[in-house]
Amino acid sequence: MTDWDDYRFAAAVAQAGTVRGAADLLGVHPSTVTRRIDHFEQRLGIKLFARSVRGLVPTAEGRRVVGALDNISKVLQRLETALVRGAREIAGELKLSVSPVLTPELFLPALKELTDAHSALSVSVSPHWTAAPLQRREADVSLLVLRQAPEELVGRSVGAISFSARAQAEEAARWPDHCSWLPSALQQAIAPDLVVPAAQSGGSLESVELQLAAAGAGLGATLLPTYRALQVSGLVELALPCPTAEVWVLSHPDARGMASTQALAGALADAMRGVELDVG
Repeated sequence: MTDWDDYRFAAAVAQAGTVRGAADLLGVHPSTVTRRIDHFEQRLGIKLFARSVRGLVPTAEGRRVVGALDNISKVLQRLETALVRGAREIAGELKLSVSPVLTPELFLPALKELTDAHSALSVSVSPHWTAAPLQRREADVSLLVLRQAPEELVGRSVGAISFSARAQAEEAARWPDHCSWLPSALQQAIAPDLVVPAAQSGGSLESVELQLAAAGAGLGATLLPTYRALQVSGLVELALPCPTAEVWVLSHPDARGMASTQALAGALADAMRGVELDVG
């Protein structure tokens, strides 16, 4: 692995022309400079500096090293400028993870308005039940339904959302002794400790759409976001205490200074504040 300190010492010697001058630039003892340059030359097997009474003069190989360092410095300066400018601009590609509990019409208009206003910005969306993608830095912003947000993330709750156990009317009349319970990914994410008095069917329904279809077809009862259950005729609420969760807009603490991330989080928060999901 490259030891960049070797190059830092070589650049200082080339700039100052003497060991003492390089030591002053680096804030170290002159003997440290001598030792590091000797070690660097031994590691490479070539002489980088010619010693004379006037100081140290780069050899042909030394001039190649110094020239390469100058080019690297310019590249890094351009990169730093671009990074700083990028942090201030609303541009680039952002990744948004969204809870499958939330229907697209709740947040897509806000994304369209944001990207229309900032043509250099694009947002890709993927469904996730938890904050794991954000914690792994695989997402820039998350719009999630959680009972509690992870402490290491930053963001805000933008409203509550209620859940209820629902079944088709005929199945509801058989609750709980003769009505099957349909486990789901939603239940595992929102209410893993929910105590259900009915017999559970095998397997787990992986989407809210499947839950709505299965319950509507009379296959059993399941935990649903109430606002979505009310959109389907024929689903009856069952006498089962169910939790309430919150809708969170979250990002990573490192993104506090990123204009694009903050713009996306703000647009989502504004959109969701006007939506009533805590219904019953």
